[in-house]
Amino acid sequence: MPSISYHAPQSLEEAAVLLSANEGCHILAGGTDLLVQMRGGMKKPQCIVDIKAIPGMTDVSLDASGLTL
Repeated sequence: MPSISYHAPQSLEEAAVLLSANEGCHILAGGTDLLVQMRGGMKKPQCIVDIKAIPGMTDVSLDASGLTL
């Protein structure tokens, strides 16, 4: 079984460096889609970059200007 490296960056800059430096990285942003695809054999990432620890990446808001994710 191939190994998968896991990273939990604390900033967008750190995430960008990880994603650009590691071919085969996938973003984990909640996990449902990526984990289901991995279990089904559709995705086989070499690297996972979990963006949930980055401030603002899990915020959702709705105001007069629209929906912001």
